[in-house]
Amino acid sequence: MLKNPDAYFAAREEVDRVCGSEKITTKHLKDLKYINAVLRETLRLTPTAPGFTRGPRPENTSRPATIGNGKWEIPEPGALCLLAKIQQDPKIWGEDAKEFKPERMLDEKFDKLPKNAWKVRNHQYSLACVSC
Repeated sequence: MLKNPDAYFAAREEVDRVCGSEKITTKHLKDLKYINAVLRETLRLTPTAPGFTRGPRPENTSRPATIGNGKWEIPEPGALCLLAKIQQDPKIWGEDAKEFKPERMLDEKFDKLPKNAWKVRNHQYSLACVSC
């Protein structure tokens, strides 16, 4: 965040506003929406896992296996999906996809993302989990 002073100051302001002079506790987490967006954006740009593999399902016996109504062929034994590439696709994230912009991950914008645009979503990520 030190490379992004606007995000740093917005996060600091939110913590000051929500927590005041209290220590941060779990009761504050639901109100730290910008901090949650910062964590989401950080994970989007620097995922904790490099990728995952996908292959044909066992019930799919046709070869070669395809997806997208036959548009793409799945190689044997499967395809390696690189999260850093998936989560920086300009078609989803815009021409500034490589830039750190937590605002794109605020709840209302985040909820409108296409399915699987942000892979951590499938692992029930939340700010509450990060604090455990």
